[in-house]
Amino acid sequence: MSEMRKELTWESECKPHIKFFNPDGDIAICVLWNKLDTVIPSLKVTKRLAMVGNLRTPMGISWFFRGLLLYPNIKKVILWGMDYTHTGDALVALWRQGPDAIMQKRHGKELVGDPSQMWTEKEPLQLLVPKYKWQIDKAISAAHIQELSSNVCIMDVRKDQGMTAVNDLLSHISPSFSHHNRQPEILSPMQMEIQDTLSSSDSGITVRAKDVHDAWLQVVNIVMKYGRPRITRKQEVLRHFFSLGVTFPAEQEEDYLAMARKFGMVDEEFTTYFTNFISDQPPDHGVDYRYGHRMQNWRGHNQLSEIVARLGQSPDTKRASISLLDATDLEELEDAPCYISATYTIIDNTLHSSHVFRSHDIYNGWPLNALAISRLHSRIANMLNVKLGTITLSSHNAQIYQRCWQNANDVLDQWGDSFLYGQDYKFEQDICGNFIFSLHDDNIHVTMTAPDGNNVIWECEDKDPFKIVHTIAEVMPGIDRHHLVYLGSEARKIATHRQLPEFEYIQD
Repeated sequence: MSEMRKELTWESECKPHIKFFNPDGDIAICVLWNKLDTVIPSLKVTKRLAMVGNLRTPMGISWFFRGLLLYPNIKKVILWGMDYTHTGDALVALWRQGPDAIMQKRHGKELVGDPSQMWTEKEPLQLLVPKYKWQIDKAISAAHIQELSSNVCIMDVRKDQGMTAVNDLLSHISPSFSHHNRQPEILSPMQMEIQDTLSSSDSGITVRAKDVHDAWLQVVNIVMKYGRPRITRKQEVLRHFFSLGVTFPAEQEEDYLAMARKFGMVDEEFTTYFTNFISDQPPDHGVDYRYGHRMQNWRGHNQLSEIVARLGQSPDTKRASISLLDATDLEELEDAPCYISATYTIIDNTLHSSHVFRSHDIYNGWPLNALAISRLHSRIANMLNVKLGTITLSSHNAQIYQRCWQNANDVLDQWGDSFLYGQDYKFEQDICGNFIFSLHDDNIHVTMTAPDGNNVIWECEDKDPFKIVHTIAEVMPGIDRHHLVYLGSEARKIATHRQLPEFEYIQD
């Protein structure tokens, strides 16, 4: 497969999303997740303020370093706002530890030693901060980090640090400028690999998975293989696939921390996200919405309690739905809810649920979303005293941002064996049933039995084994795809056994 390269610079990736004031100012404000257009009108701007910008995910830390190297007049960064992804924690820890926070990871093994000696062009580097490990741009050296942590002060006034009011952010800083003693440094562009897109129908793929982590791998694989490169209204490049669904079994609530660790999360990361996800409190200042608030305390309704009550009173109800998107959100909110609806049902004393996202960050957002939704599913099942069933996540606009493409490919390389029949593949019986092929004179007879093998639930007879397999694939879309591969191999065995000329049974 051929590959293209794209060069990313600080100016192309970051500058369009930052609000600039005095280019000679020595102070920058990082508002993390909070919206710029909500925070900035409340600021009492002074001539010392150079810029205000966001830092929502760990992926932005490398761009943060590049910006400080590019603007040596900045001597103080005020860290303020909601730190939903612990990016602020990473920065604060890094400033305290300096280059000692850098490590290298090769083939999944951590290497220790002098960071400046470990730096190579071939191996990716990672930040090592308490509990969290995130990859850093190879163009940024240990010397760069030493220089920045020695010359730039991080003023931590986030919410969990007793957050200062917005209009007081600059009031405690003296009016005198701090003179810079660094020279601006422009690092080489970041190289991003752009793979060819495989041909597809461009919409409508649905898969089944053995657990939530396997589900993530499958949707990442689909977007990276079939997603078309697109540019958003914010001028961000991403791979996009329309209407992508995945179904996986729910887990017991106590198992979710272990599952979060499989994604590389630490307990605190997922626990913090889940606490915010289910909180019934209104969104914080500068944040447009909170899912838990819309579920439990929105327009006079506790939708979560209401659907639990409906299911308890009538397990076959079709009214156990939660709406999270208002008709005016897409016009009035800069960040309208991405998670827009949830519907629950009980079948044979088992709880199933289906969840819809209008827009979905598959690499960064999907794991936290899916784990939180799954944990809530388990809580609802416990409230209703029913068994755990399946969860289906439908992502209308499934996307992976260009800055995450390399990470996504690395994950697929690491876990690729989970997609394949091989030494790591464990046979799992198809929940749809089993097939038995038998020969009767000129005809091939196929019976399908229930999973327990006791009852025949479907039969078919034809002279052409491949016609039978195609029929199964068409009329039984719920069949496990690995099972279909097996049925195709069985059809080939029958054709070989009967020594049929190939033109007699190949249908396509």
